[in-house]
Amino acid sequence: MPAITQIIRRLIAAASLIAGPALAQNAPAPANTPRNVSATRANPGISPLASPFVRDQAILGALVYGPSFGATVTNGPVAYAAAYIVAGGGAYLAANQLNRDFTITPVMSAFSTSTAVRGGLAGLALAYGFDGDRHMRAGGVFLGSIAGTATALLGAMHMTEGEAAASTFGSDLAALTGLAATHIASATPLSARHRAPTLALAGLAGYPLGYLYANNARYHVTPGDVTTLWATAGIGATLGGAFVASGRPSSARVATALAAGGIAGVIAGDRFLVRRYDHAEFDGQLVIAGSVAGGLMGAGIAALTGASRERISPAMAVLTAAGGIGGLMWTEHYLGSHADAGRRLSLIEISPSGILAAATGARGTYSLLHVTF
Repeated sequence: MPAITQIIRRLIAAASLIAGPALAQNAPAPANTPRNVSATRANPGISPLASPFVRDQAILGALVYGPSFGATVTNGPVAYAAAYIVAGGGAYLAANQLNRDFTITPVMSAFSTSTAVRGGLAGLALAYGFDGDRHMRAGGVFLGSIAGTATALLGAMHMTEGEAAASTFGSDLAALTGLAATHIASATPLSARHRAPTLALAGLAGYPLGYLYANNARYHVTPGDVTTLWATAGIGATLGGAFVASGRPSSARVATALAAGGIAGVIAGDRFLVRRYDHAEFDGQLVIAGSVAGGLMGAGIAALTGASRERISPAMAVLTAAGGIGGLMWTEHYLGSHADAGRRLSLIEISPSGILAAATGARGTYSLLHVTF
């Protein structure tokens, strides 16, 4: 709790940097603040940008915080440039100060960067959905990105790499599911303005769902494992597309088939890949690449053999999905992934000596079964 309190204080100081950098720099530091003894602090010759967190926040300041803050508060080019410098420079100064005062783990750094981007998009979607003007949309991006960074720093303090990756995956998958739901639930096609808030809220709700998945799993969930789920989700969605690839199906029917196939693919990936193996992050990327390559080969076979007379057909979808499965299996065989290191029921053994002792009425304590988790 003290660490969380100190981070909140520093975030408040960061906000004051945006409003007035000179005033914030002269403010006294909170007492008993834990210090992060880092290479940057021990050796002043090393640039603060050597820290991934400071580097990423400086980039976000230049590409997200600065432009969105400038567009929020003014229309004039001179005032915009001044606001841009204040927000962009303030982001760098705040990140550097946080990095000096606290231990920013690699998980916190990576998660805060991805959440800042998604938070900005969520803020933009909400402002757009409520018919906000240019300033309101820019303000949604600015506040959403800042809130995403702050929330990630607090939430990822005790997260593992797998939990952070699963949280991001849950957000993205929930947003896509929300998009499908807008097609399924509405009798008439909705405009992008009406769909935007649903996508934003679904994406925000997906973060805790993804975290709970990795945190409560009785097996080890790595970032590479989470990446493989995108491969199986794509294969499932492609196979689901076979049911709507002919004729002229409605958008609701297409969304239902793709969403159901994608979710089924995620479940299958969890069952056959995540539970059985531990993938490094690069391994997960190779699984996606192998699945895409196999899918393209399957689609090529469908086109060359005449199995599909149309550009989009059930045969094309089935052969593409089959090729994707083949590419995934070949890649897994090539990688030789390690068995899962987490808790799982793996073996039940009968103890012959224990059974013999029980049958002869021998006195003492002995076991009949060995259950290995």
